[in-house]
Amino acid sequence: FFLNEVQVSNDIIDALNPNDISVVKIYKGVSSIALGLNKGGIAIYTKKNISGQDWRSKGFEFFQKTGYSTSIEFFNMDYSKYNFTNQFLDDRTTLYWNTKLKTTENGKLNIEFYNDDFAKSYKIILEGIDENGKLIHIEKIYQ
Repeated sequence: FFLNEVQVSNDIIDALNPNDISVVKIYKGVSSIALGLNKGGIAIYTKKNISGQDWRSKGFEFFQKTGYSTSIEFFNMDYSKYNFTNQFLDDRTTLYWNTKLKTTENGKLNIEFYNDDFAKSYKIILEGIDENGKLIHIEKIYQ
């Protein structure tokens, strides 16, 4: 962890007030060389004139909860329109992502997606809100 370009322990990061944070940058792989690291790092930059208050002192209710953010459309490639050679290996980690799925009247859902060249099993993560406003989170692995 780096706080305003100074390497610090995670205890210092834990004590930060989230309202005082201006930017968080994640350095992976070779981009972390700029920080003098070889495995990556997280750099946090604070706003000027920060309050210095410990946000944990007011508990969870201190935060204003704004709900879910707006969704961003995931690009699903239509491989039927392209003729790829054997030189191209499809190694995507996310095969399908859709923020606007809706079940049929009987509660069923059908999806189609193109597989990659390596997957033998799939981790399905379903998150959403049911008709009563209750949050849903389901994870399953299919083979």
